[in-house]
Amino acid sequence: MKAEVLDTDSDMLKDFKHAYARLKDHKPENVENIELMRVGKLRINKLTLAREACHSRTNYLKHDDILKYAESKIGSRPRVTHEAPDIEGANRELRSQNRSLQKDLDDMRTQNAELISYIHFLEKEHKVVVRDTLSENPFMGSIAGRARKNPAAVRDMSKRAKLGKSGKDTG
Repeated sequence: MKAEVLDTDSDMLKDFKHAYARLKDHKPENVENIELMRVGKLRINKLTLAREACHSRTNYLKHDDILKYAESKIGSRPRVTHEAPDIEGANRELRSQNRSLQKDLDDMRTQNAELISYIHFLEKEHKVVVRDTLSENPFMGSIAGRARKNPAAVRDMSKRAKLGKSGKDTG
């Protein structure tokens, strides 16, 4: 005896139509939909419709007639098309960003080296030595510590040292 082959598309479509009618009449049979209706949050959308029809949501992708029916009753969102990214363009953009960041990093390294050189100059000028022990507070008494805390104050100190203690230009 041969198994009877059913027209699954039309049977499924009938299931979705009956499910829509039940949801529209506020008489769902699905347990999750009943719970949503009980708390007042039941909305007719593709998920609740598929759940009520006892079919998977993937049927919207597999069967055009079900998708068209659901969209005609529920409405549809605009579809987002996903384009393949342009690999060469993305690589060019990333390389450009990398060059820019590398330039910024080089500038920061240069500024850091200049500041270290300036700190050494100020230490020699004022005969102050930076303490490198971890037990002492690095912000106390050293020019390097002051430079870390307030770089503008160290610049002012060096200007005063160049001008002399009176604050007038000696040169």
